[in-house]
Parts: sequence; structure tokens; C-alpha cells
Amino acid sequence: MYLSKLRGIEKRMRAARKDNHSVIDDLLKDGANLYAIWVCKVGSKKWVLKYIGQRKDHYIRERLGQHLFHRHPRTWSQLGRVAQELQAGSRIGVSVLRVLPDELRSSIEEGLTKRNTNLWNIHNRC
Repeated sequence: MYLSKLRGIEKRMRAARKDNHSVIDDLLKDGANLYAIWVCKVGSKKWVLKYIGQRKDHYIRERLGQHLFHRHPRTWSQLGRVAQELQAGSRIGVSVLRVLPDELRSSIEEGLTKRNTNLWNIHNRC
């Protein structure tokens, strides 16, 4: 199901001459446990926040890979939405942050998702 969508992502990654994991490794070189996925529509210069997530820093590399490149069937990955945006010509951006102490990352994610109503996040909705 996702193979055709993945090809578009992989093509863009090859154009940057980096493999999928090295892109994520570059992003995480200083460590991170909170991340955001952004979308910039065709013809726009404005980046729009679409998803906020968190993971312990030693699991975040795998989680970002699930959102951007490959999806495990049991996860609530955003790969389908990312692929749709790329197929429409949008650009995808990712920003990361390290929250210390690590125990605060879940609270910060919850607060940010409650304050941003136009997100792909389906949890933390009240």
C-alpha cells in the first residue's frame, strides 16, 4: 500500500544524496526527545506545524523513520500523511528539541498538542 508513496520520499532523499538514516542522524546529532513535523505547501513560503511527538532519546531515531520512511503495521505513524503531502508537491520539515529532564517531554507534548488544534495528532484532544 505504501510502496508507491515511499518511492516519492526515497526519490527526494536520493536527490539530497543521503540515505534515510543519515538524514535522521544529522538531525539528531545533538540529541532530542521531542519533535515536530512541518509542511510547506506548493507555492508557499510558510511552514505549518502538523504533528508533535515525543520519545526517549534512544528511540526517537526509529520513530522519526516510521513517520518519514517506513511504517510498522502496529504504529500510528504519519507516513501516509507525509507521503500525501509529498505527492502534492509540498515540502516536509522536521524540527527536534531536547527537553531536560526527560520526564517532562510527555507533559510538554501534551500541552503543545492541546494548544495547536490543526494537528495530525489524534491523542491529547480534550
